[in-house]
Amino acid sequence: MNYCNITVGGRIVREIELKTSANGNTYSRNAIAFDNKRSKDGADSTFLDFTIFGKGAELMEQYLAKGQPVILTGYLEQSNWETEAGEKRSKIAMVADRMDFVGGAKDDDDNGNRPTRSSSPPKAKTKTKRDFDD
Repeated sequence: MNYCNITVGGRIVREIELKTSANGNTYSRNAIAFDNKRSKDGADSTFLDFTIFGKGAELMEQYLAKGQPVILTGYLEQSNWETEAGEKRSKIAMVADRMDFVGGAKDDDDNGNRPTRSSSPPKAKTKTKRDFDD
């Protein structure tokens, strides 16, 4: 069996944007930033692009914002393409199929008070949908 399972904890890099594919599947593409073990001051961070689908993407958009911590579990996927100039390129990114919330709520008021919710955000297990457009 050739399967790469990866778990990464870090902070959301960009504001979360929920997208819908031509087939009606929801997804979000973003990146997670985490400090390398050898970095003591955070100056040596790693940025890993990821895609999350379905309910996971919807929950991420609802409960998280740029800079907030999250733990993602999924697998790595390599994309290959060729530029208009004929140069070959490749990129490795994560496809997240599980998300665990870490820390507080998405919106705080000016006094640092967090809104109350009837329950904490649920853990999200998502189904991978590869038929999206972007």
